[in-house]
Amino acid sequence: MSKRKDRTDKRGFSRIWDKNIFVFGFSLIIAVILWSGVSMFQTTEIDQQFKDIKINIDASALEGTDLKLFSATDLTVDVTVRGKSYLLKDSAFAGNITATVSLDSVESPGSYPLPVKVTVSNANVELVEQSKDVVTLYFDRLVMKDYPVEVRVLELADYKIDGSKYVRGEPIPNTDTVTVEGPSNELGRLDKVVATVALNEELTQTVENIKADLSFEWIYQASEAENLKYADGTEVLVTIPVSYISEYSLKPKFVNVPETFDEADIPFTVSPETVKITDVEVDTSAGIEGGVIEVGPIDFNALFSSEGRGLKKTFESKPVIDGLTFDNGITEFTVTADLSTYDVLWVEVKVVDDNLPEGYTLQSKTVRSVQIVCPEEFINSEAQINRIRENAYARVRLSGYEFQQGMNENVPVDIYVDGDFSYWIRNAQSYRVAVNVQ
Repeated sequence: MSKRKDRTDKRGFSRIWDKNIFVFGFSLIIAVILWSGVSMFQTTEIDQQFKDIKINIDASALEGTDLKLFSATDLTVDVTVRGKSYLLKDSAFAGNITATVSLDSVESPGSYPLPVKVTVSNANVELVEQSKDVVTLYFDRLVMKDYPVEVRVLELADYKIDGSKYVRGEPIPNTDTVTVEGPSNELGRLDKVVATVALNEELTQTVENIKADLSFEWIYQASEAENLKYADGTEVLVTIPVSYISEYSLKPKFVNVPETFDEADIPFTVSPETVKITDVEVDTSAGIEGGVIEVGPIDFNALFSSEGRGLKKTFESKPVIDGLTFDNGITEFTVTADLSTYDVLWVEVKVVDDNLPEGYTLQSKTVRSVQIVCPEEFINSEAQINRIRENAYARVRLSGYEFQQGMNENVPVDIYVDGDFSYWIRNAQSYRVAVNVQ
């Protein structure tokens, strides 16, 4: 009998299991436990931090003024709030948080500490903490000014130039000024714009249109350059002039030299005898021809004493051409001209009438005491003196004199000496003859 009872109990338990009665009951218990845990978690209040909430700047207060906000990019604040966990764990909840700065108190240029107002749009969430309560903002007037450009050359490792053949001139920018836009206060501290070009090769000729890197140089208290910008299209291109060095000899330029005196017969020395200049500075139409540079001018009359005797004199002279730069830094040259071998010969000169018009009669046959300046060797030689006397003559100067009917007592004459030597007539304007006009 006991065995039959055991079999009956087993069959009863199987029937219960087969009908999912146990499974249902077990699942119900588990569900209640889980629901209770989740419900407790979702309804629990927690503190949650939201980082990098963007701070909005309400600039409506600046409308109608000439003020502009500077240095206010990417302003953020970290915000901690308290609320139900199911609300704060939502990834989109940060959209309910706003941070705003009002500019109502801004009236003039300067830096202002302004409060950051944080609000949460969900009434079930409260603000606990914000990482910053105040932000300092800078306001100023936006202006544009022109600043000088200073070119600086950076010589890199591969740069070189053969100084015996070439010379590098001063860099030449395509513009002398650059327009900069920015806050008035910062522009007031700006001194210049620096245009830097880098050379990294051997130079044997002029390099044109190198694009320069631009930077600011301040008068005092260097500022951040983030608020400054160049005018649209600003670009500084720099030319580096490179010129071949040429050697030139020097000679003096004499002025007031009489037609009868060959300038080539004036002995001179110039120190230094040669100089080197760059071809870029050569202007052949202004006194540099055939590899010769003229220095001076030197007055021919300064080479004679008041008595008419030639002198040896030294002059400090500059090149006739302005703006030449010599490789050794010379600015003046020492010129010595020597006419000390010239002296005055006094002779009586015959007057010729081969140029007189019809009706003009020469009344004077000679001009006495004519002073002819010539080499001393002529004066010390009787043969040469006789030669000068025989070949010297005076001719009436018809131009520049108004002849009158009858006798003209003080008609000027020009004195000449035939021959192959240089001479000049001292007091040439003082010699006169008489001419009768019918």
